[in-house]
Amino acid sequence: MNFAGAVLGNVRRATSIAAALAILAVSVPTTSQSSSEFHQFLEQNIGLTQDQVASLESGQAVAEVMPSRVTDEAFLFAVIR
Repeated sequence: MNFAGAVLGNVRRATSIAAALAILAVSVPTTSQSSSEFHQFLEQNIGLTQDQVASLESGQAVAEVMPSRVTDEAFLFAVIR
């Protein structure tokens, strides 16, 4: 396998893991969490803007590229509500 193939494989694996974790985190029931707490979490911890949160509340999917400590990794957070 060449270098580009190895990097692409690592990016795909990291993206798959990040997507699975994001889906798992959002699919946990939030009955004890108010909508404003959820919005605050998305803005402070994920880095979504108020416009993105409003889009989410209107039923649109929202995705955000998350920072990585390693240059050959890519993380993506996606949520649908």
